[in-house]
Amino acid sequence: MRTAVSGCTVPHVDEFPRLAADRGGHRASMFLSTRRAGGSALPARVRFANLVRRVEHVLRTDGTSTADVAAVLDGARDLAEDLWLWERPAAGIALFASGGATRTYWVPTPLPEMATVGDRFTLTPLLPALNAGGRFLVLQLGKAETRLFSGTRSGFDEVTSLGSLDVRTTLAHHHFELVEAVVRDAAGRTRAPLVVVGEAHLQAAYRGTNSWPGLMTPTVPDITDRISPETMHRRTWPIVEPVLRARDFAAADAVLALRGTGRTLHEPAGVVTAAERGHVQTLVVATESTWWGRHPHGPEVIRLREEPRPHEQLGTAAAAVLDHAGSVFTIPAQRLPKDTTTVALLRT
Repeated sequence: MRTAVSGCTVPHVDEFPRLAADRGGHRASMFLSTRRAGGSALPARVRFANLVRRVEHVLRTDGTSTADVAAVLDGARDLAEDLWLWERPAAGIALFASGGATRTYWVPTPLPEMATVGDRFTLTPLLPALNAGGRFLVLQLGKAETRLFSGTRSGFDEVTSLGSLDVRTTLAHHHFELVEAVVRDAAGRTRAPLVVVGEAHLQAAYRGTNSWPGLMTPTVPDITDRISPETMHRRTWPIVEPVLRARDFAAADAVLALRGTGRTLHEPAGVVTAAERGHVQTLVVATESTWWGRHPHGPEVIRLREEPRPHEQLGTAAAAVLDHAGSVFTIPAQRLPKDTTTVALLRT
C-alpha cells in the first residue's frame, strides 16, 4: 500500500516546530533543486528518483527491514512517478518521509541535492524558504467571486474561494469580516503583506472593515474574475518585492548592530540552548551555511549522528525560535561578520 503524499508550497512557520518535534523510528529528509544553473542533462524528476534510490541503499545497508524501507519511501517513489507534479513552477523541493506520512514542499529557492537519514528530520536546508523574498497574500474582490492567493517569488496558489459579493446588501459587512478571518488564518504567525485586487468601490468597502497590519496601500485595478494565478502573480509581485526585501535586511541589520552588547549569541550550540528556552527573539542565519552536503560524485546521503552537527543545529534553533513566536531570517554570508554563520538576538 502506497503512502499518500501531501504537498504544498513554502511551509508555514508553524510547521517547522512540528517537523522538529517529529522524532523516532526511521526518517528521511530529501532536498533537491528543480532547476540547475546552465541546465541539466537529467530532469529534476530523474535526479530525485536517483536520490530516493541512494536513501534506500543507505537504509538497507544499515539493516532496515524491507517493510520499514517501504513505509518510509513509498510516498517519495510515488512523487518520482507523478509527471504532472514536476511541472510546478518551483526552484526546489523538500521532502520529509517517515513510516507515518510523507510531506513535500515546493519552494522558490534552490536547495542542496542531499538527504539525511536518522531518527529525526533535517530542517536547515529549508531555512531560506522562510524569507525567500517573503510570502504575501493577494485578495481578489469580485462580484462573481472573492479569491485569496498565497504567493512567493516563484508564483502562488489559490488558498480559497469565498463566493459572490454584492456590496449593496447588508450582508456585505459580514462577508468582509469573514474574508479578514480567512486572511489571518492563511497568514498564520507572519505579517504577510496583503495586496487587494478589484473594482475601486469594492476595495473601498473592504478597507473600511480591514485591520490587517500587512494591508498595502498600492492596489491593483479590477481584472477578470477568473484570471490565472500566473497572470495574477505577474501583476502583484512587483508591488510587494521591495517591501519584503527591505523588511528582511532591516531586521537582520538591527540584530547585527547589537553585537558586542551582550544581547547576542553566535555559537550554534549556545544558540540552540537559548532558543529552546524561549530566550531568542530573532535569529539571523547565513544563507550559504544552510547548504549542508556537497558531494563531488552526486547527491550525498548523510547519516545523522546522535550528537547533532553545527549545520543541523541551525535548523533546530530556527524551529525553536519560531515555536516561541520569534523571527528567523537568512541573509548572504557577506552581510555577517567573518567566520560567523548565525547571530541570535536575545529577548530583554
